[in-house]
Amino acid sequence: MKPTRNWTRPGRKLGLALVVVTVIAVTAVVATVALPGRPAVSAQEPLATAAQDVAPITIQIDGQTVVLEEGKNVHPETYALLQRNPRFGSDPHTEWIFLRGLWTPFKRGTSAYGKDGLRAPSEPDGHGLMLDSPCYVTLGVPSYSQNDPDWACDLLDLDDDCNTIGSGSLAGCTPVKAPEGCFVACLASVFGFYGADTDPGILNSCMSSEDAYYNCDGLSGLAAYWCSGDHAMLGGTIYNPGADSYCSLLENSRPAIAHVTPGEGSYPNGHWIVVYDGQGSTLSDLHVMDPWDGSKYKHVSDYRTIDNAIWFYELS
Repeated sequence: MKPTRNWTRPGRKLGLALVVVTVIAVTAVVATVALPGRPAVSAQEPLATAAQDVAPITIQIDGQTVVLEEGKNVHPETYALLQRNPRFGSDPHTEWIFLRGLWTPFKRGTSAYGKDGLRAPSEPDGHGLMLDSPCYVTLGVPSYSQNDPDWACDLLDLDDDCNTIGSGSLAGCTPVKAPEGCFVACLASVFGFYGADTDPGILNSCMSSEDAYYNCDGLSGLAAYWCSGDHAMLGGTIYNPGADSYCSLLENSRPAIAHVTPGEGSYPNGHWIVVYDGQGSTLSDLHVMDPWDGSKYKHVSDYRTIDNAIWFYELS
């Protein structure tokens, strides 16, 4: 049950109609794994040079040992995450995909690729509409992982009937519950971009106090109204967004929170990511902040079908 809390609402009242959206919620691998040929890493994604004496990290993927070496077969962002939390490599909710020459972690059931790095036949090729005017925009959204130990074990809506922000098995939560805080982490990233002093833990507490949840699902309009520090307001939802939709938002300094439809092994609510960067004219040229691991090097085209994207605008 949700505990009783005392809370004084901010005094600000806006004479606006709220639009409340309810969100349901190569290089060779040194291992015993025999891997086929892989595509080269894109020249647009330079990797930081690994330090000379950085030790490799060993993880288990489907019962086989894989040795990860920074900048060779794993991105430096992922390597740093594994250094901070070695449990991440074996978390049952994490699916490792060998993609563009790198072992890349996804929340299980959200990637459009198989472990062999080949795109699933049922998924689009990731290119879609070619824009006449490519977008080249990078928005400075903060990175948040829902699995950060500072908030991973927090219950959504602070309610015992809800799941936790992060993976219980990864963060050592008691009891272990399902990780369903990707949307809260995305909201914290976008609100932070607009100037709010928040993070997934702070935002979750505020949303709970302001009744910005419905059956454990976050209400984006109320979250922005009460918990963005008067920095953001819900703009709307774009259904079946393409590269043109994302580029239009990015060029207006509006990151998009995109919903990835659930796949095999994923949770019914799917997954949420933040589209913050455009470097071309296709979905494969758009980069995301993925709240599963807090990384910012994956592409929109790396994910399963995206059925809608939510956007906000900055309050002046």
